[in-house]
Amino acid sequence: MIKRLFFDLGSTLIDESECAEYRTRELLRQRGAPCREVLERRMAELAAQNRLPYKDAAREFGLETVKWPRHLEKVYDGVPRLLEVLSKKYRLGVIANQSAGSF
Repeated sequence: MIKRLFFDLGSTLIDESECAEYRTRELLRQRGAPCREVLERRMAELAAQNRLPYKDAAREFGLETVKWPRHLEKVYDGVPRLLEVLSKKYRLGVIANQSAGSF
C-alpha cells in the first residue's frame, strides 16, 4: 500500500520555462554569441551527455552566465489543489536540487 508520494519541484510542480527562456535570451544578446539554433543544439547535446547544458554551453562560447531568475518561476495551474487532495490520503514530500529556502 502506498503511503507516501514524492515530487520533484522544478518542471513538475513549478513551471520554469520562462526562466530558461530568459537565460537563453541573455546569452544570445552577448557579443560573440551563436545564433539561437546553434546554442540550443549544443545545449541539447550537452544535456544528452548528462552535463550542465546552460553553463557548459556558455563556457564553450565564451559567454557570461546569468543567475536563475526565481521571480519568473510559477506554480503550474492545479498544483495547489492537487496537493491538497493528495495530502488527505498520502504523506507528501518534495525532492529537489534547489537551494534550501528557495521556496
